[in-house]
Order: sequence, then structure tokens, then C-alpha cells
Amino acid sequence: KFTFEQFSAALSLMFAESDVGTIPTSADEVLVGSASMLRTGDVRHAIIMGLNEGEFPASVKDGGIFTDGDKELLEALDISLSADSSIRMSEELFFLTRAVSAPRESITLTCSALTSDGSAQRRSVALERVSTLFPELPIIKESSLDPIYKIWNTEAAKELFPRLADNGEAERLKKLITNNGNDGFLKRLSISLSQTECKVSPELTADIFGKRLSLTQSRLEKYVLCNFDYYCSYVLGLRESKRAVFQLNDIGTFIHYILEMFMKEITVDGKLNLSCSDDEINSILDRSVRNYLFDLLGEDYALSARTKHLFLRLHRLSFMIAKTLIDEFKESDFYPSYFEMKVGMERGGINSLEFALKDGSVLTLRGIADRVDTYKKDGNLYIRVVDYKTGSKEFSFDDLKDGINTQLLIYLFSLCYGQSEEKKLELGCDSGGEILPAGIQYLSSNAPTVSIDKYCDAQRAPEMIREEFSRSGILIDDESILRAINHDLDPKIVSKIKESEDGTLTGKSLVSSEGFDELYSMLSETVIRIAESMKDGNASAKPLRKGEKAPCRYCRMKAVCRASVCKGKI
Repeated sequence: KFTFEQFSAALSLMFAESDVGTIPTSADEVLVGSASMLRTGDVRHAIIMGLNEGEFPASVKDGGIFTDGDKELLEALDISLSADSSIRMSEELFFLTRAVSAPRESITLTCSALTSDGSAQRRSVALERVSTLFPELPIIKESSLDPIYKIWNTEAAKELFPRLADNGEAERLKKLITNNGNDGFLKRLSISLSQTECKVSPELTADIFGKRLSLTQSRLEKYVLCNFDYYCSYVLGLRESKRAVFQLNDIGTFIHYILEMFMKEITVDGKLNLSCSDDEINSILDRSVRNYLFDLLGEDYALSARTKHLFLRLHRLSFMIAKTLIDEFKESDFYPSYFEMKVGMERGGINSLEFALKDGSVLTLRGIADRVDTYKKDGNLYIRVVDYKTGSKEFSFDDLKDGINTQLLIYLFSLCYGQSEEKKLELGCDSGGEILPAGIQYLSSNAPTVSIDKYCDAQRAPEMIREEFSRSGILIDDESILRAINHDLDPKIVSKIKESEDGTLTGKSLVSSEGFDELYSMLSETVIRIAESMKDGNASAKPLRKGEKAPCRYCRMKAVCRASVCKGKI
């Protein structure tokens, strides 16, 4: 006989070693697998996914060495290789037939409308045939489903909460989100998407900009055109994905490179070789183009016919600009001393301008000047900064006040006002002399339009175009310096400045030495105002309009912008 304690222990041991109510492994379970490998038994319901064209049934492609005809000939010689295309296509159809015929109660067929990269997808022929055979079958789109059925975790709840704000489940969703430490998400969600005003906290701006704010002209201008775009681009680092292709906006880079290489090649022992023949110019340009393509595309680059034609056009354009540069320097005492001069960079180059801000921090302006020409007179060094542009560009005082197109003035005044005595000597200024502004100029690489009254031969046409290339900008109101720029005061070279009959110089491009000092003061006030606005945290989506133009037209931040003006109204 067992005592109660012994019987209880024996019964507990028996229960511990026994399985009660275990479901058989083949019942009430979900099997997942590919249609080609899945074992079908007693299936009640099947969900067949991926019924898209080329996916299921899969497209059959023969990527091997032998064609189907070759395989038939080898098969006749008792040499068996992989199945031919028709057999593999039959196998795909067999897998589909077996999958759709497996369930005994019901079946669900699904397909995708889009690929993972957003491209449209078509339904497979199998799904089309089912729709034809059973026209009464309901077709349910994912977009028509109640969002509540798409919530599987906190991230899904956050994504779908705005669509369920008026739903009876909203309170439960709030609890789900807040219980997982996402209180800030609900606060941010309360901000209207049409609210263009945006202010960054002082603590955050201090972390972003620090005590030494270093800006380029392009960043300065982007902030002026739209505060919000600046923060998206340079603070949040939002970028569009790009393919490695040569695009229209790369033409400017190409022209810059070719002209820089050309000017360097014709410089020998500190002097310009201005007697180059057309063949020598073309030879220099050919080498420069090859080097550019090698740097861009690598050693084994191959160009399409369209790209070859584009580079041929650019080569012809570069030839005409190179000829105009030679013609210019034949009648000039200025010398192209520096190419791609670094301003305010960590290594090499010249010092940048520095401006004190109201919070005690310092603003510095940096960049790279395309070309810096110099001319020495009476121990002083006169500076002309030149920029190559693929479009037209005119200097505007209104732009300067707004903080737009300040690039060349930043480089010019950095040279004139930002250098130590030691650096002045290094740049070529005499001891005790000064670096003085001669001006800034834009050279457009756009081929000018020329009208002709009668036929001209193929050689004369490029010459006529070359004669029409002109410079824009501002120059010092000093005849001796202007004649050093061009002996004959050609208006196309000296920015449309003309000599009147009484010998006086006229033109909107003339600026006195005192005028350049005023421009420097204006530039200083402008960049300080912009920098302090940055540090105040102004990040509103309020684009600056200049006449009929607005920066929204080609803005890359349209997808995330709150300004209604950027939502297709331009």
C-alpha cells in the first residue's frame, strides 16, 4: 500500500513524463515554401503570392552557351545537358497548376502593383486567366483595406496613426505608441504640415555651427534663397540618389577643367605662348578631354554615340573660347597667375575673410577661384578675378544686398583685405605695396548668336562667333588699369565700358576705388546678417522670389517641403 505522499509523488512523476493533447505535426500548421519545392498534402487553404509577369510563372531565359537547337543535336548524340526553354516553361506551368489545385476549400491569389523601387508591375498571365474564367471573384486592393489590419508593431502604428486619428481605435493606438517611449512623436504630429514657419532651438544651432562658422558662397546663397532647403541639404544631409552619368550641369565643370588645362599648357617659364597654331590648340584640348574622361570614367571608358557628339560640340566650343583667350592676352598686360586658387581652405591657398558675429563667434568664407589675373604697377599688385560661366551672368547691386552672386567679390576682397604682409610678398606685391582691386569678370562659355546677311564659309563662321564673346562684371575706374586689361579698350573685353569722343570712360561696369570699399562694407553687412540669421535658427520654408523666378522650380526638397508654393503651383 502507498501512503498519500508516495501516491502523490508517483502521480506527479507520471504526469511529468506524459504528453497530453499534443497536436499531430501535420495538422493545424502553415507550410511556407516555393511552388517548385513545396510538398502538397491535405491542404485546406493556399495563399499564392507573386503572380506578376516574369515572376510566377517565371520568365525562362537561356543564358548558356548552347541554344535549344544545339541541345537537340547533342541529345541525338546521347549527350544530355540542361532542359531546353520549352521544357522549363512547361515545368513553370506545372508548378502553377499544382499550387492552385492543392487546396480543397479555398485559395487566395496575390500580386504586386509596384516593385521595391517604385516601378509598375503587371499581373501575370495566370492571374489574367483566372479573372477571365471567374469574373465574379472579388478583387481586393491593399489600399482599400482598413488600416487597422496593417498594424503589427509600434512602427506601423506610428506610420498609420494620422489616417486613424478619427477612428474608434485612436485612443488604443496612442497608448501603444506612448507605452513604447514615443511621446515626442505625438507632439510632432500635432504640427500642421502647411506651417511654413520653423525655428531651431539655440542649443541645437550652437551644436550645429559652433564658435567658428565656415561657409562657401553656394551655401550662403542656398540659405538666402530658402532657409528650409539649406537645413535639409547641409544640416540633415538629405540627398537625391544619382547615377554616374554626364549631365547638363556637368558641362560647367568640363569647361572649367579644359580651360584651366589649356592656360597652364600655354604658360612656359612664367610667360604665355600666344603664338599657338590652331593645330597646337586642338592638340592641347584633345589631351585635356582624354584626361578628363579618364578621371571621370576610368581607363576602359566607352562613350555612346550621343555622348561622343556632345563632347565633340564641347571640344569645338572650348576651341573658340581658347582662341578668344589668346586674342585677349595678346592685348593685355595682366597675367593669369593662379588657377583654381583655394581661399580659406585648410591646406594651401590664401587666407579667407573673417567676420565677428554678435554672439562672439567668427564667420569665415571659403571657396575656389577659377582664375586670378595680376598686374603690378608702382609696387602695388592689381587683382582681377575671372569666373567661367555656362550661362549668362551680370553683376547686380541688388543681388549683393540679398547675398546672391557674391562669389567673386568674396575672392577679390579676400585677396585685397585678408592677407598678411608676408602673404602679400608671396603673391608678388612689393614690400610696402598694397593689393588693390582691378575688378571681377564673368566669361560666358555660351556660344553667342550671330546673324549673317549672306553665305559665309565654314572657317569664317567660327571666327564671327569668337569675335562676339564678351565679358561682364565690374572694373576699376582707372584708365591706366583698364588699358592694362585691354590696350584698345575693346568693350567686349572691358565689360561694355566705352571711351567717349572727349576721352572720358562711360559704362555701368565702372566702379571707383572708393566704390570698391563701399562694396566691401556692403558685403560684410550682408554676410554677417545672413550668418546671424542662421545662428538664430531660422529654418522656415519661405523661398526668396526674384521677379518671376523662385528657387522652388528645381528644388530637390519638394517632397518634404511645407510651403504650398512648392507643391506644384509653380
